[in-house]
Amino acid sequence: MKGIDKIWMYLYLLAVALTGCDDENETMSLPESPTTVTIMGYEDSFIETRASNVINRDGLGKRYGDIYIRQRKDATGTTEDSFVEVVAWGKYQVPEGQYGVLEHVADIANSKKLEWEDSKQRYVFQALNVPKNILYEDQPSNVEIDMKGAGNGNTEESRASGKVTFAGGIEALKGGLEYFVGAGVGPWQLLDNGEGIVVTLRRQVAKVQFSSISRLLQDGSKDYSITKCTIIFPNQPQEASFNFDEFHKEYDDMNSIPNSRIGDFATLHPTTEPNKTGVEFEWLKNLDNVLIDGRPISNDFENDTNIVRSVYLMPFKYWETDHKYEEQAGFFIVKLPGNGSEQERVYTGNLLGSNSSNSHYLRAGHYADVSLTLTDGTEAGGTGSMIIKWNKEEKEEVPHHPVPGIYKAEEAKLLLEALQKNDASVIPKNCYKQEMIDGKTVNVIRLFTNIDWSQITEELHIPDSFVLVCQGYKIQLGKEGKITGEITEELHVITSVT
Repeated sequence: MKGIDKIWMYLYLLAVALTGCDDENETMSLPESPTTVTIMGYEDSFIETRASNVINRDGLGKRYGDIYIRQRKDATGTTEDSFVEVVAWGKYQVPEGQYGVLEHVADIANSKKLEWEDSKQRYVFQALNVPKNILYEDQPSNVEIDMKGAGNGNTEESRASGKVTFAGGIEALKGGLEYFVGAGVGPWQLLDNGEGIVVTLRRQVAKVQFSSISRLLQDGSKDYSITKCTIIFPNQPQEASFNFDEFHKEYDDMNSIPNSRIGDFATLHPTTEPNKTGVEFEWLKNLDNVLIDGRPISNDFENDTNIVRSVYLMPFKYWETDHKYEEQAGFFIVKLPGNGSEQERVYTGNLLGSNSSNSHYLRAGHYADVSLTLTDGTEAGGTGSMIIKWNKEEKEEVPHHPVPGIYKAEEAKLLLEALQKNDASVIPKNCYKQEMIDGKTVNVIRLFTNIDWSQITEELHIPDSFVLVCQGYKIQLGKEGKITGEITEELHVITSVT
C-alpha cells in the first residue's frame, strides 16, 4: 500500500448581511428579520492552490446530485446536545452551467431556503447527499435517503434515514460512490462569525484503489498485461444504513463511535441481513473496449479510470489480532481469468496498515492506494500487501497465517527468545519462509505488527541465512538496545529512555 490520503470537499455557507455606519463609530448593523443563507462551494482536488477549485469548474458538479442540509438551532442551552430543534430542511444542487454556488430545490416536503432567524441565534448544519448515477442519469445511484420523516420541529418529527450499497469498478462509477459526501458544522451565529460559514463536505465511505496489478511468474519475470480481474472482499458488508441523528468525527474510535451533531461523517451501520456479506467487483486497468449502450465508455469517461480501479467499502480496522488471516476485514481474493490453455488462477491478500499516526484504520474519507504483485512461485510479492496462491483446502485445514511472519505478541516473544539464544535452529518455522533473493535461498522473517521489546538493552543479531523484512512496522527496544544482521527496508527502532 503506497499510502493513505484524504479526499476533501469545501462548501461555504455565506449569510447575506446588511452593513451601515453612523457618524461616531463604524458598526455592523445585523438584521433581526430572517435572512437567506447563500451557499457557495469549493473543492480540494489535491493541488497546491485551492482558489481555482470552486465546485463545478470541471463541469462535474451535477455528479453530487441532491444535497440535503438540516438546520438545527440551540433551543435549551450551550452544549452540543442542546441543538435538538430542527428549524428547516433544505435541498440543494449544483446548477448547470454555473460554478461556485449551490441552488435551492423546492421539490420535497418542508424544503425551504435556509435562513438566519436573527443575528444571535446559534445553529448547527448537517449535510448528506444522494449522488447521481454517473452512467444512467434516469436510474438511482448506490445511495438512498428517505426524506418522508423530514419536517420542522423537534427531533422526533424530523428524522431522515438512508442506505449506501458498496461497490467497485463500473458499478461504483454508476453508483456515484466517489461523490457521496457529507458534513456537520457549528455552532455558528451571524453576530460572532460574520457572513461566512465554512462547511467541509467529506467522503462518507472508505476507498481502496488498486493502481496497478502485475504478476510475478515462476521464472522470475513480471507480467504487466493484466487488464481485468475479479477482486472480492468476502468479509465486507454489502450495505450500511445511516441517519441524520448519528454523526461522528474523523478520528473517533471506530469500535465505539460516539454520536455528534457536528461531526463530518454519518455513522454507518453494517447490514445484518443474511447473504449480504461480500463485496465483489471487476477491476479494469482502463476503459478501453468497455461499451455502454453500444458505444465506448472511454469517449466520455476517460478521466474516471481511477474509479473503475477502485472499490468503495465500509470503513474498517486493518488488522484485528483476535481474527484469523482469512477473517480480517481487509482480506481479499483475486481471480485471474483463464487465458488459452491456462486455467483461472486464484490468489489472496490482506491489507495491512502502515504505522503513521491514525493509520491502523481505513476511515471514511480516506483511501488506500495499492500496487499489487501476484506471485505464482515461491517468490514473495506485493507492495504493502502480501499476495500468495489461494489454498483450496477446507477452512479448518488452512494454517492460521498463510504468509509466515510475526503477527502477534506471542510470536514476537518466541522470536526474541531464539535471538537471545543466538540459535537459528530454534526460530519457530511459522515465523519465516524460504524465498529466493538475488539468486540465493534465504529465510525471510516478515513483520505484520509492531513489536515491543522495550526490556531489551543488549544487541540482538539476525542469524546468517535469515533476513528481517520490516514492511514499515516498528520495533521498540530498551536503552542501548540494537539489532544487527541482514535487514531489508528501513528498520524503525524506537529506543526507550528511562
